[in-house]
Amino acid sequence: IVIAKGGQVEILGDDLQALLWSTQEECIDTTVSVITNEKLLQEYQQESLNQVKNFSKQVFTQKVWQMF
Repeated sequence: IVIAKGGQVEILGDDLQALLWSTQEECIDTTVSVITNEKLLQEYQQESLNQVKNFSKQVFTQKVWQMF
């Protein structure tokens, strides 16, 4: 659950946009929603594990090589 500024938007990717907040109220609502809903928490955990693959050393290397 992160503020919707800077690189966080891109880091989360499309499937985790619901974890972004812009106001204190959104932060509180999202946090309460995730910690009180085990199924939702597990879905976000799994999607986070999928998303982190986009930032591996291998993916970074491939993207750098594609630029050349």
